[in-house]
This record gives sequence, structure tokens and C-alpha cells, in this order.
Amino acid sequence: MTRRYSAETNEEFLKLLGKWIAIEKATIKMTDNLLPKVDNPILTCLIDTIKRDSEKHQQILNMVLEGMEGTITLTHDDMAILGEFIEKHTQIEQDAVNIAGQTLKKVRTPIAKFLLEYLYEDEKKHDFIMDNLSKLKGTAMLPS
Repeated sequence: MTRRYSAETNEEFLKLLGKWIAIEKATIKMTDNLLPKVDNPILTCLIDTIKRDSEKHQQILNMVLEGMEGTITLTHDDMAILGEFIEKHTQIEQDAVNIAGQTLKKVRTPIAKFLLEYLYEDEKKHDFIMDNLSKLKGTAMLPS
């Protein structure tokens, strides 16, 4: 497979990506094997969450590889959709982070606190993604 030249096309980088993808696949397989044995709904929820995170990580890593091959580009129409998404979703995410923070101040039970802290961190991560998508959009729209 011919890859276009970029700073990321060195063999060590590709080897590391391959190892990372293998780790995510192993996690998915392990959780698939474990989930049928679990009866507790909290454990089922947590193990399934890890599984879905690993599936998402694998998808993103594959996008990195595909992007290195030059088969993915962003058009002006794509950038317009991205802009609309950022605009609409940014406020939603800020509201979710605020509500999650307020909720954490009220929680009393350890398991609920753990689960809500997990969600709070995930919401903050979404806020981080929106900020970085805005930066990416700004950079991509600069004349080359």
C-alpha cells in the first residue's frame, strides 16, 4: 500500500499504531467473552462501556491510518457542516458539563458517585473535542 508522505509515515509510528489497534481488538474480544458471564447490571454497564470505548478507539485509529493514505479530505461543504455542528453542539456540551458538576455536588452513594464522575469526565472530553474541532476548522480554512 502506498502512503502519501507525511511526518507520520515512518515505520516506527506505523508499528506503534498497529500495536495500539491490536490492544483495542484484544480488549473488545476479552469483554465479549466476559459479558455473558456477568449478571450484575452495574458490572455489565461498566464492562460494556469499556468495550464500546475500545471499539471507538479502534475506529479512530483506523481513521488515522486512512488519513495517512490520503483517502480522506475535507471539502468546503464538509467544513460548513462541521461549523454548524460545532455551533450547535458547543452550548449543549457546556450545559451538560455544568449539570454534571452540579449533580456531583449532590451525589451520596459511592457507586453513583463513581458513575457520575465518569460521565462528568466524558462530558469535559466532549468540550475538549469541540474546542479542538474549532481550531481544526480554523486551520483548515486558512489559504495554503
